[in-house]
Amino acid sequence: LFLDSLVEQLELTSLLFIQRFLDPDNHTLNYSEFALQHVSMFLRSTDNEFQVIEPLNDIGWRYNKQYFLAQKKSAGKDERFLLSWCNYGLDKALNDKDISSCLKLLKGLKHPFISPIEEVYANESGTLTVYKYYQKGTIKDYIHQTKPNVTYLKKYSKYNSKTCKTFELNDIKIYGKQILETLNFIYDNNMCYGQLTSGNVALNEDEKLIQLLDISNVITGVSSKYRGYFLNIKQIQSPEQCDVYSFGRLLYEMAIGEECPSSICDQFPLTIHSSIQQILSKLLSTNGVQNLPTIHQLLQESFFNVPLPNGFNRSQLTLSSKAKEAFEQIRRTTQSRLEADQIRLMAALKRTMITNHLQSDEEKRRRRKEKQAKALEQRQDSFNSRTTEKHSNLLGRSVSVDPIQLSSTNSRPSTPISFIDKRQDESGNKIPSAPPMAPPLLNTTNVSVNSPPPPPPPPPPPPMNPMATGAGDDRTKLLTDISGFSKVKLKAAKTNDRSAPKVK
Repeated sequence: LFLDSLVEQLELTSLLFIQRFLDPDNHTLNYSEFALQHVSMFLRSTDNEFQVIEPLNDIGWRYNKQYFLAQKKSAGKDERFLLSWCNYGLDKALNDKDISSCLKLLKGLKHPFISPIEEVYANESGTLTVYKYYQKGTIKDYIHQTKPNVTYLKKYSKYNSKTCKTFELNDIKIYGKQILETLNFIYDNNMCYGQLTSGNVALNEDEKLIQLLDISNVITGVSSKYRGYFLNIKQIQSPEQCDVYSFGRLLYEMAIGEECPSSICDQFPLTIHSSIQQILSKLLSTNGVQNLPTIHQLLQESFFNVPLPNGFNRSQLTLSSKAKEAFEQIRRTTQSRLEADQIRLMAALKRTMITNHLQSDEEKRRRRKEKQAKALEQRQDSFNSRTTEKHSNLLGRSVSVDPIQLSSTNSRPSTPISFIDKRQDESGNKIPSAPPMAPPLLNTTNVSVNSPPPPPPPPPPPPMNPMATGAGDDRTKLLTDISGFSKVKLKAAKTNDRSAPKVK
């Protein structure tokens, strides 16, 4: 029960010491020192254009991703940059050369709602990206009223954070529209994202603008924060569906001030505006996740019918055929692994359900009753088979009689004389004897053809007369006298012994 409750906490399971407790063999690497080595290699490759100010330990939820605060020589003194080193994840689909090419492509990407990448670096172990450091933080920092350089647990733990702040209805419409426009741009240009969370959306509250972060994570092959929720919903398979579902969780968090506690939500708090509930029901409810809307369909909702900032143009990115093929390979790899894990999870849940059912008291009683009924049925069948076999043996048994034996048998008295036949009652009347026994059946196969046919069987004995119970009473008296016999009542007798020899 302790482990079950532990793994249900998303923030706890992502911590390094929890991972080392659950899976110590695969988490022996010192990620901080490992990241520092590669950051040093990157700095030397850029002729020390960037200088590390300090490491920002544990500000994110990924244990294999390290952050460093840096400054650039050519930039102003107050301008800060964020260096993030990330090891390759399980969804890595490209070789090192293709990864470097895709990262350089993203470096040249210009979009008002996507945070620009200042520099990229990749080797056989992972990737390094350099972003502008947003001192006001992300949407998640705004909700928890904290600063981005504080450790993750201290910032977002419900026991340490202050009273969470929610967004106004109009702000949810504006920021939601900008996020959807950004996702629409990404997928219309055959790219993938799959990393949408409140912590990956930088917020500029003064200008009412957002910018997506970590757009390079999909190339590195790291999974989404909500992947555990994706596994519970088999209808979510493609990266676009993952982002649509994550968008619903982001709206929930902006409206409530905390994350949705489960993968599916059918009952929303009354504090949520009805117009937001209609959108959330299409994204998080049981019926909604069965048929998630597309990004284009969400943009057509009247809820997001708000103007975009001045100067926004829906630009189109032209990708080479090789780049399109690379992003398609990323999409297939991510989707196939997600589908395989969903199948394994469903099979494991089914086995657990069957095991719990078999170990339940009700099921044990049912199986015990079935076993007892089966044993009783087997005993009854065995008894019936023995009885049937005995009857068949009696009916099939025949007596083989030799003619000589037949003549000797006929000369014998047909009725045996018993002790009861010669017994008399107290009045001297003779007790009637029992009716004679029927002669045995003869096997005519061993008798000669000239022998006479056997006599017909005697009629059945007449029913006993209920008045003839006197004989039974006399027999009872006789048995009583015999059982009460005593030697004491015998008289002494004089014996004249004449057996001695006579001598003359």
